[in-house]
Amino acid sequence: MTVDASAERVCRCGRRGCLDALVAGWAIENEAITAQVEGRSQYLDSVLRADGQITVVTVGAGAREADPACVQIVADCATRVSAAAAMVATASEPAMVVIGGDLVRESELFVEVFTRNLRVSAPPRLSERLEVRVADPDDAEGAVGCTRLVVDDLLGTDFLEAWVQAGAPGGIAAISARAEQHRPDELSA
Repeated sequence: MTVDASAERVCRCGRRGCLDALVAGWAIENEAITAQVEGRSQYLDSVLRADGQITVVTVGAGAREADPACVQIVADCATRVSAAAAMVATASEPAMVVIGGDLVRESELFVEVFTRNLRVSAPPRLSERLEVRVADPDDAEGAVGCTRLVVDDLLGTDFLEAWVQAGAPGGIAAISARAEQHRPDELSA
């Protein structure tokens, strides 16, 4: 998903401005290393000297320590992820958005910026009732959420009548056609 067409960083897919190229762990670490090399972060410099590496956890800890470069990296990531989440939430109107990952767990700043920007970007009717939660790393909230989306879709008014009459969703042309439209290219090829 392209979230910043003006971004210079090239994604692994070959495009510029993809969410992955801007907020994935490897991208965050590259941004932090750049900040350290350019002398914009004494914190990251000291971590690199002590530990020999800079990680996403390092960046989150740096934001907690109010290191300006780490704060900027975390805030930028949260802003980009919230923009993507707002697009998805506007289309699907969930009651809850669950966010997770090392940076989320390490930095309250990420959660604050994400939540604020999501509420500003989503339509008022959605943002007023939308709950934002941090995923428990020991819980399967992501899998449960994906399953819920599938169940809600299959039991939605568009398909329920058709598949109940057929006895099951398999073989219903409208469902099969919709599934084919939403498959990634490598699966449908």
